[in-house]
Amino acid sequence: MIHAIERYMKFLSHEKRFSLHTVDAYSRDLQQFVSVIKELKKRELTPAEIDRTDVRRFLASLSGAKFSKSTIARKLTAIRSIFSWLCRNGELKSNPAASIHSPKLEKRLPVFLTEEEADRITGLSLEGDEYTPIRDMAMMELFYGSGLRLSELIAINVKSIRTSEKSVLVLGKGSKERYASLTDQFLQIHEKHLLVRNKLLSRLRLNGKLTDTPEALFLSLRGDRLCRRMVQYVVHKWLGKVTEKEKRSPHVLRHSFATHLLNAGADLMAVKELLGHENLSTTQIYTHVSAERLKSVYEKAHPRA
Repeated sequence: MIHAIERYMKFLSHEKRFSLHTVDAYSRDLQQFVSVIKELKKRELTPAEIDRTDVRRFLASLSGAKFSKSTIARKLTAIRSIFSWLCRNGELKSNPAASIHSPKLEKRLPVFLTEEEADRITGLSLEGDEYTPIRDMAMMELFYGSGLRLSELIAINVKSIRTSEKSVLVLGKGSKERYASLTDQFLQIHEKHLLVRNKLLSRLRLNGKLTDTPEALFLSLRGDRLCRRMVQYVVHKWLGKVTEKEKRSPHVLRHSFATHLLNAGADLMAVKELLGHENLSTTQIYTHVSAERLKSVYEKAHPRA
């Protein structure tokens, strides 16, 4: 089974063009599945030896360990997908996970900032050295002003920005490219960011710490492309200055982008395209957010509510 997982990861990376983050997540889930089944069976099984009962026992162990329903559903998706791939390749006759239903998930509305909280971001004072505060402000504006995903922002190169067209070329899920719109606020910060970025690179070259000019738009103080964890840390820190909400991730800013657009009367299909969603159903969760807001306004304002 381990060999099958290794081949499947190569398939996801090279043929499906999944992001490194997604491939790693699939790999971890499948490795855990193999480990639990090996412990239960006292030996490692081949894909052909794994049956529906094995999959159900694995899911039961996750439930017993108090994993969330969404996590269990994600792991089941990974298991179902690799066996489906093996069936398509003619290596298996049937998928042992095909008829197993995912746990019913609770519908949770996305966490988003109020418009007042979002406005506070641009009013924050820039602290620290000359590079990082301007870089961080540019990232915050891209997340909220353009609705980008974390993976999309990290992958942006300097040449991806089209200032005259007020757009940025981003690489979305499944390696699908799209142009996202840029705000005037970002373009102003972007101009300052390029200046301090060039100063950083000049300093690194002078100290012999840099030979090639990096393509990445957002850099660490060592001249490397920022990693996911660093960007998450930056967003968490900055959101802590404008909101008391517990969740302070890049996706909160993306949710805020979509919610505020719909609250202002934007067309749902337009928001779908701006977010880079493949299916309209993914975007429709934001209509529930807007509906909740309208209900709240109605109950507070109407004399008979």
